[in-house]
Amino acid sequence: MNDIDGLLSEFRNARGQELKPPQKNDGVVNSVHAEYDKGKTHSASKWYNHFLALYDDMENTIDDWTVRDLMYYFREKSRENGCNYVIHNMRRDMGIFKTLCSNFSNRDIVLMIEFLYESGQKYLSLDTLQPTVLSSNWVITIQRDAHLWLDDKFDPDKKNVDKKKPSLYNKKATPSREYTKPNTGESKVRIGAWK
Repeated sequence: MNDIDGLLSEFRNARGQELKPPQKNDGVVNSVHAEYDKGKTHSASKWYNHFLALYDDMENTIDDWTVRDLMYYFREKSRENGCNYVIHNMRRDMGIFKTLCSNFSNRDIVLMIEFLYESGQKYLSLDTLQPTVLSSNWVITIQRDAHLWLDDKFDPDKKNVDKKKPSLYNKKATPSREYTKPNTGESKVRIGAWK
């Protein structure tokens, strides 16, 4: 090991280089970044801090929330319930909430988010839950069950079975006919005969 250190020091001396210990920059890695960060305002934290101020007074400010606030609310609810939702594509998630805002009020959207995380529903996994579920066909089921949950009528163990449609759970769901022609045993079909 000593031979390698000696060889490296000879190369440095031949090229006029010196070995200096790294300097401390008070937590800043590079002075170029320090100058850049000094004048920069971090807009993501600014918007998140704005949301936190609205979140503290949620009852009075919920109707004034923007799609960004709804997206941050989804993340906060997931964190409160021990799930790790990270906003990977902010533009996509904000687009989902913008579409939801055109069809539902902010209170309905917040109710659906709270329902997903706090109701004990069993048809969607909390670990992989994302706002995309609110842009799928699940949104009608989620909204219906959220209002049932609000009225304390939601049962997470109940299976939704439509009695008109046959399914795995309801095999006798075919509708009975009003009139069936009795089978007399006679056949009007003659094989090979012309009219």
